[in-house]
Amino acid sequence: MKPIPFLLLLGCILPVFLQAGARKPNFVYVMVDDAGYGDFSCFGQKKFKTPSV
Repeated sequence: MKPIPFLLLLGCILPVFLQAGARKPNFVYVMVDDAGYGDFSCFGQKKFKTPSV
């Protein structure tokens, strides 16, 4: 095998293996249809508590 294609292939594949063991962040995507500015407790709504939003 020629050294240049091998090094290019290694350079493309190596980062994938190095990041596989890294801790990945947690994301939660919430899509709501009818939420307005006053629907969250951080904006003054009193009926429901949403402290982490």
